[in-house]
Amino acid sequence: MSEGDNMVVGMRVIKTAIAMAIGVLVSSTFHLQYPFFTVIAVIIAMQNTLDDSFKKGLGRISGTTLGGIAGIIYLNFCISEYIVWNAVIIGILAVLIMYVQLKLKWNQSIQISLIVFLSICLTTRDESVSYYAIVRVLDTVIGIGIAFAVNYLISPPNYEKQFVDDAEQLFMEEKRVFLQKLSNDRAIDIESLEQRLSKIKRLYKIYLADSRWYTKHLFNEESNSILWDEVIRDLNEVYRHICIMQELQLYGKPDEENIKRLQRMGQSDLSDLYQESLHKESTKKQKESINKTDVQRHEYYNTCEECLEEETKVIYNYHIHKILDGLERLEKQLELIGGIKNEEV
Repeated sequence: MSEGDNMVVGMRVIKTAIAMAIGVLVSSTFHLQYPFFTVIAVIIAMQNTLDDSFKKGLGRISGTTLGGIAGIIYLNFCISEYIVWNAVIIGILAVLIMYVQLKLKWNQSIQISLIVFLSICLTTRDESVSYYAIVRVLDTVIGIGIAFAVNYLISPPNYEKQFVDDAEQLFMEEKRVFLQKLSNDRAIDIESLEQRLSKIKRLYKIYLADSRWYTKHLFNEESNSILWDEVIRDLNEVYRHICIMQELQLYGKPDEENIKRLQRMGQSDLSDLYQESLHKESTKKQKESINKTDVQRHEYYNTCEECLEEETKVIYNYHIHKILDGLERLEKQLELIGGIKNEEV
């Protein structure tokens, strides 16, 4: 089978088709004069998230309205029998339209404003210009309303569940990589953690934006929103300390306090992960390489080595401590979120 044979039609495709059919049906039932614009608005407003649908729809309405107003001004006050004059005025009004859009930060609706404006200026109609502009805006509003309603009522995007699942998976992955690091394994996958964390941060912004359209939603209550902020913060903190340990090539043995905390996590054998034999072998070779006549230098090197080893041990255990703090908080937070989800159900 070819790669294309495995493609699955997603819900956005299905909902777009349903909304288009409803748009055509509404246009025919109520004898809308420009059903084409209604269905076009449906297509544009059907987005992956409800918030994106709202923003696209709002941009479409604002762009259509501004273009319609500019077109009315041109045909009622600026048009003349001189072609050059008309062309210059159209250009000036186009600049003004774009300037207003940029000032209001309606960048995405610039194109539709210019299209509506030119359709009014360059197309001859029997009806009045004002009537055409108003009808065009109303048809657009109807199409956007249909798209938003379909997106909201038919299998609305459930990014919340995906976000919760991804956060739990990243927590387990960070824990696994951390334990792998403690075993002095140098081949840990930092890049995978970074990609997962970036994805969760991106999804979190979408979830927060979409949450305002639902009455029952984990993010509606301020306390729950704060809880998820803490989850994101702690996932990021654990990742940051793992990266520092990897970048500085910190290896060693956890101190007594960290070993106890690891044992409480169910990792009772971690105290044996430290490869002391490699350390002793390295020290032995270092001592053998020193000439017997350089006893004083040997003692000096030993002292420096001990100081450096002690400092490294402190830094190593500091990052372990911070990672364990983050993992313990995350475990409690995710358990609490699991309770919230059960209450919602």
